[in-house]
Amino acid sequence: MIRKMLVALALVAALVGAMAAPTAASAAPTTLAACSPHVSLQPPYSKFDGTEVWANWNVCFTTPGPWVVKLERKRWYGWEKLDSYSATLKAYVGYSASLSYHCDGQGTYTYRLNGRFDNAIGTYYYYSSETRFAC
Repeated sequence: MIRKMLVALALVAALVGAMAAPTAASAAPTTLAACSPHVSLQPPYSKFDGTEVWANWNVCFTTPGPWVVKLERKRWYGWEKLDSYSATLKAYVGYSASLSYHCDGQGTYTYRLNGRFDNAIGTYYYYSSETRFAC
């Protein structure tokens, strides 16, 4: 029971930390020991009076493996990568961070987060909801 409460508190701390504005364009992820398996890719949103696009993510997997997450916008030729993070993740360790892009005056676009995790079983793809707004 106490372990479950500690894990829940750690996840809440990770979510609150993920929503805090980092000083760099892409912050290094926060790692938390002992997490429940999950993938959370939040929809991108406009920040700083519409001059930046931000998106938060946090994950925990049951097996180790490479993880890549990209902030993308839809273009006529496909999805354009704006920012990304990649690392080899450990099993049952939570990771949390934000991706961002300075888009001041670039127009109206549709944005999303796109994640990929590879392990011995296969490759898994994850997507946030798409959001559309002017920047």
